[in-house]
Amino acid sequence: MGKEWAERLTRAELEANVPCHGCGLPWFSERPMPPYDHMRDDDFVAQDEEAARFKAGPHGQCGQGRHTIEGSVTLHCWKHCPPPPPSNAVLERLVALLHLDGTD
Repeated sequence: MGKEWAERLTRAELEANVPCHGCGLPWFSERPMPPYDHMRDDDFVAQDEEAARFKAGPHGQCGQGRHTIEGSVTLHCWKHCPPPPPSNAVLERLVALLHLDGTD
């Protein structure tokens, strides 16, 4: 199962809302999505509409999984769309978890 990923976005590109290099769709949807436990009926409808769009488009035929980022409804596939880079907060947490800061 080889990857056909496009070039991964930089953190600066992601924050500037540069579209995905794999599919051309934005990472941040025009309609922000709340956390699951705060979703309303219209949020679920938007989620279902995005799932239908994904299945009908070229990514729905590639046979790979799908992913998105927190707060966005837009779906991307694992075959063509590399995941966006982690935030600095996530990287700092990983460093702390892995003790990569040189402390014991």
